[in-house]
Amino acid sequence: MKSLHLRIMLIFSIIIVTAGSLLSYQIYTSSVDLITRSLGEQARSVADHAVKQIDRGLYRKLAEEQAENAYYKELRQTFNAMREANHLKYLYTMAERKNGTSSEYVYIVDGMPLDAQGEDVSPLGKVEPEVDEALRKAFGERQVQVGELTKDEAYGAVVTAYVPITTPEGELLGVLGADLDATSVYELLGANQRKVLLMAGGILLASLAAIYAVSRMIVAPVLRLTREMERVQAGDLTVTMQVRGRDEVSRLAETFQRLVHVLKDMIQGVQISVQDMRQATVLLAENADATSASSERIAGHLSDSAADSRIQAQYTGETARAINEVGEGVLRIADSLAVVAEASQQATGAAKIGEGYIHQAAEQIASVQSSARETSQDVERLRQRTEEVSQIADMMRGIASQTSLLALNAAIEAARAGEHGLGFNVVAGQVRKLAVQSEESALRIGELIDAMVEDTGKVVLGVHQQSREVDSGLSIIRSAGHAFGRILHEVERVASQVQGLSSTTGEIAAGAEQVTSSADEMERLSRQSAEHGQGIASAADKQLEAMRQLADLSGKLEEMSGRMERLIGRFTVSEEPESSPGGKE
Repeated sequence: MKSLHLRIMLIFSIIIVTAGSLLSYQIYTSSVDLITRSLGEQARSVADHAVKQIDRGLYRKLAEEQAENAYYKELRQTFNAMREANHLKYLYTMAERKNGTSSEYVYIVDGMPLDAQGEDVSPLGKVEPEVDEALRKAFGERQVQVGELTKDEAYGAVVTAYVPITTPEGELLGVLGADLDATSVYELLGANQRKVLLMAGGILLASLAAIYAVSRMIVAPVLRLTREMERVQAGDLTVTMQVRGRDEVSRLAETFQRLVHVLKDMIQGVQISVQDMRQATVLLAENADATSASSERIAGHLSDSAADSRIQAQYTGETARAINEVGEGVLRIADSLAVVAEASQQATGAAKIGEGYIHQAAEQIASVQSSARETSQDVERLRQRTEEVSQIADMMRGIASQTSLLALNAAIEAARAGEHGLGFNVVAGQVRKLAVQSEESALRIGELIDAMVEDTGKVVLGVHQQSREVDSGLSIIRSAGHAFGRILHEVERVASQVQGLSSTTGEIAAGAEQVTSSADEMERLSRQSAEHGQGIASAADKQLEAMRQLADLSGKLEEMSGRMERLIGRFTVSEEPESSPGGKE
């Protein structure tokens, strides 16, 4: 933060120095330009008046002959008087003389006193070695030229005006130069320049002092704001800033405080959601265990039912064979009345055995019917459990969607925080990743539950079908039992009523054929019931495996909720007593 303070002072110092330098330079150049124009106009006015005093004819002769005569002395005295009267340093005329491809400029009349000697006077015909550019332009353009304010060791500070000397016909005879003495003005400009520099230095020092005070006022709240941001970066969301004033830094602190409150509310909401998800995970695990136990019981019952169906099919086959034997006996009675007594004896024994088998088959089918009812009730309870698990999976998907939305809001608020929100952006990314994993797990659980619901529906249909087929088989067995009773009764009557055997043999044969057909149908139904029982047992095994997968997914979901709690736990959203674990002072 000290570097920021120094940068502010350095930047504003450079701005002030640059602005002061430009302003001073502009003031100085403007002053020099104004004075140069003023002195130049004065020198031009004197030069114009001096040109009017020149006799063009006499001056032409003087310039051509370049020999001192009476007019030379007269003009020199005139120029000297004008020079002294107008405070000119020099007043002179010059002519241009071609020297090959170049030109040289010579003095004609120098307006110094006649008794002046040495370097103070330029004699007639003297060549000027250093020619001013304004002089060249005066000869070349034949227009009045005013030079710049110059100063050298030999002539001092002067401002020169050059006025062409022309005839009425426009012929250029020469140029008159008037050098106005500007030594005092030049010294005054130097003094003013020093004053401007002193004033600029004073203004710079005062500005630096003001900049130092202002930068201190700006940096101090920024320093406090930086400390609070570092606390938030460390995970402490209990920071509170006292906002004073309505400047930009105060508004920044107020915005930062609102951001901390929003982040604090978001973290608390995520913590509540994680707790709810953990509770839902525990409930899901409990329901999965209960459903798994129910599935194991159902599988056991279905296995028993399948075994009973196989035994039933075996008994039904034996019954069918016995009924076939009865039919054969009846046919033998019809073929030979001579062996009626012996056949009656055999028929009686076979009928008793068949009746015993029928009673046994009826008891087995009744047992299968009772087991099927219990299986139907267990399957119905399994369907209700599956619907409860489906509701829990929907609740998990809702929690995952809400967590993903909270993570998106956290990423948006972190992006608004800029560089100081990078840590929150990472946390938001982890929360969003966990939310996506939770939602995928919830979808997988939902798919497994839908498969369980479908398999459970098939089991219910199979159990109901089995119950109806068992009822039908029981009815047929009972009918067969009644038929065997009638056969036994008829066989007992054969011994005492041999005379009526011939008339009743056809009826007995027809009844035997009907019983044989019923026995075959009962055997087919028994085999079909056994096959359905095996299919139901297989479906129950699949359901049991699905419930095991559901339990595994529940464990993974609980593990993810634990990781999310650990991530959220690094943030402090409320003040705690000093003695509590992880408390803040």
